[in-house]
Order: sequence, then structure tokens, then C-alpha cells
Amino acid sequence: MIKTIALSSGINKVDFDPDEKSPYFYTSNEYVWIKNLSADTVYVSLSEDCGNSVDGTAAIAPYDAYMLILDSRNAFYAAGSGSIEVHTSDISTCPFKISQKGGDVSAEGSVVQLGGLQGGVPFSEVTVKGKNLLPVMRSRTIGGLTYTSGTDGSVTVTGTQTAANYPTINTNAGILLSKGDYALSGGTDLLQITAYDIEEDTVIARAKSTPGYFTLKEDKYIRIYVYSPATSNGLTMNEVLHPQLEYGDTATEYAPPITGQELTVTACGKNLLNNDILPNGTYSGLNVVTNADGSVTVNGTNTSEDTVWLTLSTRTRMLKAGTYTLSGCSKWVSSLNETYAYNIYQRPNGTDGWAIITSVGKSLTFTCDDCYIRSGIAVGAGDTVDLIFEPQIEVGSTATPYEPYSGADYTITPDSNPYTVPTEIYQQDGVNTVYVTGEGEPTLSVKGIKENAAVKRIWDKLNELTTAVIVSNGEI
Repeated sequence: MIKTIALSSGINKVDFDPDEKSPYFYTSNEYVWIKNLSADTVYVSLSEDCGNSVDGTAAIAPYDAYMLILDSRNAFYAAGSGSIEVHTSDISTCPFKISQKGGDVSAEGSVVQLGGLQGGVPFSEVTVKGKNLLPVMRSRTIGGLTYTSGTDGSVTVTGTQTAANYPTINTNAGILLSKGDYALSGGTDLLQITAYDIEEDTVIARAKSTPGYFTLKEDKYIRIYVYSPATSNGLTMNEVLHPQLEYGDTATEYAPPITGQELTVTACGKNLLNNDILPNGTYSGLNVVTNADGSVTVNGTNTSEDTVWLTLSTRTRMLKAGTYTLSGCSKWVSSLNETYAYNIYQRPNGTDGWAIITSVGKSLTFTCDDCYIRSGIAVGAGDTVDLIFEPQIEVGSTATPYEPYSGADYTITPDSNPYTVPTEIYQQDGVNTVYVTGEGEPTLSVKGIKENAAVKRIWDKLNELTTAVIVSNGEI
């Protein structure tokens, strides 16, 4: 049985009432599967004392699923926003393979992080999508006007018009758009960005100096082109267009198309902090060793008259907008002369200089709006230490056990929107973190899709069988 429940503010009681006195339903199962349908974390518990960091509460990441053991209870509690989907069918693996498009549980955002369902289920697919659905226009000259495309997708139009102009931005065949609302923008009063319904042979929207809007009631192929009527013949032009087609009924700030751009995909585990550049050595009496698991041993006495700042990595890390937690201090003493802490530095894009966000104890949570960060260890003047640090930055507001950094950066050049990231880029087991950056900071969305747990077990068994056949030379 499946039920979708809209969460109200505060604590929501989800009741399984055999007399159907509540708006919910009855289950005799010892567990329920719960899927978070919202873009924010939802917390569930058997206790009414339900919420972030409360013992016995499970956090369900956006679009993720969780199996809650009922322990003979007839209700559970949920806190958060949006909606949840509750499944009580008598199956022991995640049921949303049945009910969700493509059979997958997914998360979407500029930073995607997903753990396995059962047994470390990996991503089955990762896609990158730009807000702007249009490609970069091909440069050419038509009717006296030269259209020159920039790397950011803008189009500079120069020349004296000699004939009406209709150069396409996508292709004559158009692009297939799903039903829904769309906003078209980036034109001028002289050079209008136009949406054309190929099947109906009609113009459905024009973007001049103000946006144009249209709604599709079914999936359709739409051609997008620049239109300059014959009434503009003889006019000399020097115009810059920023063609953009996006989902929704509101035109937003221009974002470059992802097609043809060089983008950097960072794929790693849950730990985002790579500190492998800090060299071993002695700094003002402090012996520093970076261990094989990425932890850092610091011992000795700071012989200088000032605090020593041990930068964990000279390499800056770009973090997309979101909430993160820094952890790994082995000791925290609040005395002014005994400060063993991490320090996060932030600078807005395109500016010089670094500003310390904070330097507190064993862990801290911070929000970041597309910021560069680097981290370090501070040891006060005259302090004697013998400490092991386990530096970790992870997505979310909860510090979890340390995991060594494991990951790499890859360069991709999408030829479509959305674009499926090659499978060798992202990890195959455990917690995966994937985020994408690009020149000019394009607006990007990354979507990670996880395999169904039952399918994972089938593949594991097939791999075992294949190994057995190889070992036995084909004799089973």
C-alpha cells in the first residue's frame, strides 16, 4: 500500500489505525519504506521527540528512501517540509523501483551526495543539466547580418540588413520539449528570439526586450531562431543577444549553455577535503606528518612568538552553494594560548584576499555561496602538542566518522543538455559526492540515480558466478 503525505510545520504523526479513524492507513508489517519527495532533509522517528541531532531520529536526504523498523508500533513521526511517500508492501528491499520513473531513487542539486541503499548501492547514472536549454548558436552571415557566437553563448550581430533574417539557434528539426511552462528571453526589439511549433506551423512566443512565454500541453519539437523582419532592411546593427530557454513561467538571469563548454566534474567520497599537498617536515618546532589514511600527526612545541598556521592544502577547493560540516579535531582547548582548530577561509568569486569564516572546536557547520575554501591547523605560541587530526569536510549539517579523501577532477565537454557523465568518473560504492563547475560559473544541476538494491544483489551473484567459472576453467 502506498500513501503520499504532505508534511505540515512541526512534528507530524503518521498513524496506522485499523479502524481507519485517521486519514492514514493500517499495516501489519514490521517496517515501512519512506521516500523523501522534497528538496530538504526529512527526519523520521518512532518517538515524538523527532528532529535533527535527536537520538533515534533518522535523516532522509532529499529524494532518498529509508526503511523504518516499526517495532510493533502503530505510528511514526516525521519532521520537515514538502511530502513523503510511505510504502507498506511486504517486501524487504526498497520498493520505489516499482513506483518511480525509471525505477530509481535519485537526488538533484548543484552538489549531489548519495549513500548506498543496501550494501553500498552505487550510482547507476549521473547527469549534468544547465538551466539554459539552448545550444551555442552557430556563427554565420545571413541577409547582410553577421552572427558571431561567444564562448558564453551570447551572440553579437553586426552589419547592415539586406533581407529578412531567420537563423536558427538550435536546428531546423528543433528540440523535443516535454509538456509544461517555458520562458524565452535574451532578444531585442530589433532581433527577436522566436519559438516555433513545427507540427502546428506557428509561432508560439517571441522574446524582444521583454521575455516571451508559452505552455506545451504535450511533448513537441520546437525550433528556436532569431527573427528580424524585412522592415529592418537597410538598418545597421550592432546588437548582443543572450538567447535563453528555460523551464517555468518566469524568466531568470542568463546562464551560458553547457553544450560545448569545458566543465570540471569533481567526484569523490563523502570527504571533500584533499590534504595530500601538506609536506612532512618541522615548522617552528612542530613535527608534521601526513599519514597514509590522510590524517595528520602534529607533535612538538611551537617555538615561535606567534600562532603557527599549518595549511592542510595549498590547493583551494571550490564548493558550490550549500551547507557543509568540517570535523576532525582531536582536541579543543578554549584557552587563548592553546588553540588546536581547523580554520576555514572563504573568498567570493573573483575577489582577492581570504576571510576566516570561523575557527572553533571539534566540528563546525557552515553555509557557503559558491565559495573557495582551504583549511588549516592553528597551534598557539608556546603550545606543546601531540595530536592526530582527521580533517574532513562533508555535505550536510552532521559530522560523521572520518573517511580518507578519495577522488579526482575530470574535464568534460557536454554535447547535449542534459548530458550523461561517463561512468568512469564517479565512484561505484559507498557514499558518492559529485559536483560540477565551469568557466563563468554556469547554473548547473547534477542528478545522481541509484540502482535498486535487488538489482545490485543480482549483479553481485552474477559476478560471483563469473569468477567461479574462470577459476574452474569453465567446469561447474
